[in-house]
Amino acid sequence: MLLRSFLLSLWLIVTLALLYKLKWSIIISLWSILRSLPAGGCLAHLIIGFIFLPSILMHEISHAIVAKLAGSEIVAISLFPEETEQRLTLGYVEHRGADEMFLGLVGMAPLFMGSMIVTLLLRYGFSISWSLLLDNPGRLTSTIAKVAGLILSRRSPIMLYLLFAFGNGSMPSYSDWRYWGRTLAILTICCLAIGIVMSQVAPNTIYIERWLSILSMLIVEFTMICAMNVLIYSLLVFPAALIGHAV
Repeated sequence: MLLRSFLLSLWLIVTLALLYKLKWSIIISLWSILRSLPAGGCLAHLIIGFIFLPSILMHEISHAIVAKLAGSEIVAISLFPEETEQRLTLGYVEHRGADEMFLGLVGMAPLFMGSMIVTLLLRYGFSISWSLLLDNPGRLTSTIAKVAGLILSRRSPIMLYLLFAFGNGSMPSYSDWRYWGRTLAILTICCLAIGIVMSQVAPNTIYIERWLSILSMLIVEFTMICAMNVLIYSLLVFPAALIGHAV
């Protein structure tokens, strides 16, 4: 049971890392394509801001909520893409006064909120049953295939767009990433410690199974969004490469 928990946790971490990389690859490729067009600077800001608006709203609001709960003073909130000499940002929350130990939770707030929204979208937007999402920790590949089939059969562009937007919005920005390493390390240690204690004190209980089911559900959800990102990135990478070669 402990080995399964470790393997599922590792799968989830790899999936999140891949999703983070794909998200920013899509944004940077799209940005470079739009910037190459006439009036590209203004066009890039408008189109990327529009495409990722639900993502930006969820991402920054979750930062602000957790920062406030941690005792921070919210200084400024931006919901518009900005380009600096260092990097491209889709938005930001500027806050001060939070205890150092809570900064990691503020940085990871979009992951928690995004996961909940994606779960609700799959359940109620795509009518995927809880039993399929939660009760298959040992049949992940078949569950992923079934969920993908149900998503495609729904044929709802709006729901697919929201799944893409909120799934990618749960990933960290460049500035968030500096807090993720420490927080992920702490969470991983805590999860492993909980798994060890539960496996010794109450082996084969429903609590362990539910923990594995939650890990499996998150893997299914973010694997679906990774697949969407791979498809979108494959459509953008060639024109982006041509533009970069021309420049």
